[in-house]
Parts: sequence; C-alpha cells; structure tokens
Amino acid sequence: MKTVVYNQSVINNLYKSLLLNSLNFTLLHLDKQNTMIKKITLIFSVIFVLASTLVQAQYCGGSGTSVCVPPTSLPAVGFYPSYDSLPCAQLSSPFDQTIYFLAPTTVTQQGNTYPLNYIQVDSIENLPCGLCWRMGNVQNRVNGGATACVRITGTTNDAIGQFKLRVIVSANVQIAPFVPLTVNNQNAESLGVKYWIKVGTPSFCPTVDTTAIGNTKSTIGTTSAPTITAPAAFCGGQSATITANGTYDNYVWSNGALTQTINVTQGGTYTVTVYDNCASASASVNVTLNNTSVNIQANGPTTFCQGGSVTLNAGTGYSSYIWSNGATSSSI
Repeated sequence: MKTVVYNQSVINNLYKSLLLNSLNFTLLHLDKQNTMIKKITLIFSVIFVLASTLVQAQYCGGSGTSVCVPPTSLPAVGFYPSYDSLPCAQLSSPFDQTIYFLAPTTVTQQGNTYPLNYIQVDSIENLPCGLCWRMGNVQNRVNGGATACVRITGTTNDAIGQFKLRVIVSANVQIAPFVPLTVNNQNAESLGVKYWIKVGTPSFCPTVDTTAIGNTKSTIGTTSAPTITAPAAFCGGQSATITANGTYDNYVWSNGALTQTINVTQGGTYTVTVYDNCASASASVNVTLNNTSVNIQANGPTTFCQGGSVTLNAGTGYSSYIWSNGATSSSI
C-alpha cells in the first residue's frame, strides 16, 4: 500500500501563492516516490489575511477580554473604524484605541465552500514608535466568521504623518475532510489588506494618502534641543523671523506652527519642541516688540489762516523720523 505525503517544496510554493480576492494555489498529493496522485486547485476569496514576521514586534504582551472585548457582531468583513476615522496618535500624549474586525467564514473551491478555521495574528509591525498592540482574543486567534479586537496603546514621539501597518498571520483552512492546512507568514500589505495609524498634534491630524509610501517607525533614541535664531527686538508693523536650527522629524511651536521657521508679529516668548529618534527636546526665545507710538505735540493752534504755521514735535529718543511730507527731523 502506498502512503500519501505532502511534498514540502509544494507546500512552500503554496504559501507563496496565497493572494487576496480569488486566491489560487495548487496542492499536490504525492506518494513517497513523488508520483502525483491527485491535484487540487483551490480558489480563495479571503478578504482578511494580514502581514509581517513571526517575531511579535511591538507586542505589549497578553491577550483576552481584559485587553478589549470583541463585539458580538459587525456589519461586514473588514476593519472598524476605518483608518481615516481612527483618531490621530498625538505627539507626547497617551494613545489608547481599539480596532475591531470581522474575519471571513469560508474559502471557495470552484463554487464549493470550505470553512476558514481560524486566523492567528503573529505580529504587527510599523506602529509609530512607543506604541504596542495586543488582542482581546485568546492567543491572538480569531475563528472564521468571528469578531476580534486589537488594542493599540502607548505614547509616541514619531514623525507626523501616516504609518502603514504590517501584520503577519497564520491562516488555517479546511481543504478537505480531516485535512486542515495552515498557511503561515501571510503579509497583508502584499495581499492588498491595508490599515494605517496617523500621528499628529492637537491642531493637526493628517489625512491618509493610500498612494504614498508613508513613514517608517523610528528607532527609540535621544535628541538634543535646537538652537534658535531670532532678533532680540523688532518694530511694530513689522515681523520677526524665528528659526529652530538643526534637522528633526517634527517642529511644534507654542503658537501651533509645525514649520522649522516661523514669522511673528507679536512680542513674547516662543517655544519650539522638536521630535527625532522617538524623543523630544525643547528650546525657547524671547523677542521684544518695540513701542513705536508717537505723541506729537503742537506749539500752537492747529487751526490757522493761510500764511500762518505751527510747529509739530515728535519728541526725542527715536533713531530716525520720517514725516508724511518727507521730512526726517524730529520736528517740522
């Protein structure tokens, strides 16, 4: 009697063949002499297969309903809320958000339906630095047709922008009676299943651009405070240019600006917080708005007949004078 075995190279190629929306792969039943006995072509219609490595990157640890509680139902297979509806992770502020999803129930073989037994999330990568994930499903495993929740927590000082998540799962499907097949190391990004986390400030949250490459998670390190270039004082009606010197991921000024250089029309203290290497540092500068109000004194009546005159005096203590008639003296 011949014993049927699965050739490992065939299984490896099968792993590589799993694709989103009508996923096609071929499984060969071989005997010990590698003689093909039966060829099965499976067509998958799986919308929820995710991505990354088997190392649990940025994993908080732990799972179960103490983390989050999966909802009893969701409208359709997919993620809730959508990535555009998920609040931004604000710089230097605690972030705690839960993402829900509904796994599909079946895979399809040329019109015949086969159950998806479960999906196990092995890893989620490229979360903004300082954030980590864990699931409300025990062992991070979601049965076919079941709901799940992923809770993302922490505090980030990463670059403002969008971070495309890379998630790895193992998917177990029932390809025949008593023949479950586990497909490991499935990458959602390559399969077209995508989700983003956004980093912003209280006054700014970016919109996801699905065509953009997006940010890569920063490595946690240190950063130094910038030196600030600014005038000590400026005159009313003018503006002062203030620059934070140095290259950083983010510049956040006390007036809400997010640029390296700002122009101000009011005197006062301006503080910039810079972010780089998942760390932050701040520096401040004070600029003075000089008082340029003038009290013009007349040495006689300001109403007079033709041929008369009056002297107007702007006072002393100013570096220069320009009257409306072009005169440059302190009095006219």
